[in-house]
Amino acid sequence: MVANLEANSALAASAGPGAWNDPDMLEVGNGGMSATEDQTNFSMWAMMAAPLIAGNDLTSMSSATVATLTNSEVIAVDQDALGKQGLLLSDNGSGMEVWSKQDSDGTIVALMNQSNAPANLTVNWSDIGLEPAQSVAVRDLWAHADLGTFSNSFSANVASHAVTVLKISGSGTEPGQTIYEGDANGNTLSGQAVVSPCDCLDGNAVGYIGNNALNFITMNNVNVASGGSYLMTIYSAVSGTRAFSVSVNGGAATQVPVTGTSFSMPVATSLVVQLNAGANSIQFSNPSAWAPNLDHIVISSLGAVTPGFNISYPTQDLYIASPGQSGAASIALVPTGGFTGNVVITCALPATMTGATCSSPGASLGGVNSTVASLTITTTAATEAALRYPSAPGSSALHAAQTQMAGHSAGDKGRGASLFYALFIPVPGLVFLGFGLGSKKARVRKLLSLLFVAIVSAGFSGLASCGGSSPASSSIGSSCSAVPSAPGGLSAGSTTSSATTLKWSAAGVNSTCAVTGYTVYQNNNPIATTTTTSYAVTGLSPSTAYTFAVAASDSYGKSGPSSAVGVTTGAVGASTPPGTYPVTVTATSAGVTQTTAFNVIVQ
Repeated sequence: MVANLEANSALAASAGPGAWNDPDMLEVGNGGMSATEDQTNFSMWAMMAAPLIAGNDLTSMSSATVATLTNSEVIAVDQDALGKQGLLLSDNGSGMEVWSKQDSDGTIVALMNQSNAPANLTVNWSDIGLEPAQSVAVRDLWAHADLGTFSNSFSANVASHAVTVLKISGSGTEPGQTIYEGDANGNTLSGQAVVSPCDCLDGNAVGYIGNNALNFITMNNVNVASGGSYLMTIYSAVSGTRAFSVSVNGGAATQVPVTGTSFSMPVATSLVVQLNAGANSIQFSNPSAWAPNLDHIVISSLGAVTPGFNISYPTQDLYIASPGQSGAASIALVPTGGFTGNVVITCALPATMTGATCSSPGASLGGVNSTVASLTITTTAATEAALRYPSAPGSSALHAAQTQMAGHSAGDKGRGASLFYALFIPVPGLVFLGFGLGSKKARVRKLLSLLFVAIVSAGFSGLASCGGSSPASSSIGSSCSAVPSAPGGLSAGSTTSSATTLKWSAAGVNSTCAVTGYTVYQNNNPIATTTTTSYAVTGLSPSTAYTFAVAASDSYGKSGPSSAVGVTTGAVGASTPPGTYPVTVTATSAGVTQTTAFNVIVQ
């Protein structure tokens, strides 16, 4: 909100009936600000004669939101027939600002406190064009109360992040700020300096300043009533960093660096200058390099401006694509009153923004130019830490598992299905002939197996001698005579909180015939069969220990289990939930503290 206010302030000369500057919709009632801050938002938009566009859900407004959006006295400030936009009168450098707006029947003053503590703010009659001794009536537009008549000045204690809006009934002149356009008649453009269009105050700026001593602009007829110190705010456009050489009334030049992001969008840079009573001339040049494009300058009565700085966040929201990623923000720091010093930048994240951190290297202010400081918001995604360890059969739990799995394999060898033999015999009309032989006694089983093989071999010989042809698988004579040995090299990799991948080697599996598959055991229980030497186990619980082993099978039977591997699944760590989070940024230096706020949106 403050960033939009400050950006819109530079465009005051463009506002008027039929042409209203739009600092964006109101954030009143959207939940990102307090009720006090909502009032400040609404008040300052009215001070700028801006469109009052409600951006909240009108179907679920609190009574405080309704009261803010329907304050008829503040709305009247916005809708005044003169259509004047308010101007910043003074800023003490610590967030205490005085704004003024000419109204049809008086002057509207806004005393705004951006600091984190209540503060006394004062408007002087001389600053709003009134005679100091003049007695004028003052009304508080939020309290809806007449406060009485006052001479010389008026002071109020303003709460943190609040604004006091006053209507001062008395005729005066425009407050002590004057805008001078770079393309105004009467200015001197030398060399290549030329007026060109831009997205700025009156649509034009002066470019091609500098790169040699002949390319410059002199702004003539800069008038002040009395000689002394004045605050000059330069609005210029540049992509990157360039510098002006600024000379007042032919005096020594001051180097004024300017950093910006676009030649179409002016930025503000302030410095204190000494002006004479009456007309003054100010030259902008750079004898050795190109200078920024000059839009306009604002000359302000220095008044009570003390050294300090302002802080603003240039965009409304910072978007972070997903938990676990980071986002970078740029914080603008603008010195006032020639402030110099190192600025420490911190930020406060809401407790609901789990696992997120904020960091900034800070910045240094040199008394003249604004500085952009970086700020990084880092979020976290759910993290997993898995432990994988090989285990020897001597481990009691794993040994028990291996013994039990070995029992399963031995039992399989005693079943009749283990002695099922299939023969493809080229007999017309008979495609498949199967024999199943089973016995509970190992010696009988082996005898029957050998007898069966001998009979089949003799049968094939007879078929061949009768002119028949043997099938391609006629090597049945070398059929399996024992179960394969257990697979080796079992390991677990790519383990998460809910899954792991098992791998093993087939090279060490000893078998008199081809291995037909593998059985995977989890905690002593078979969970799957596969024909490959890897298997992805899913559906596991986080932070849980598991034991896995593998057995090999051929057409004779199944091996005992492999050496087991133990796996502990990962724990699910904290993750920053998606959502919108208000973040407060604080900048501190030499007793000056400024704050700004913006939303971080984690998608």
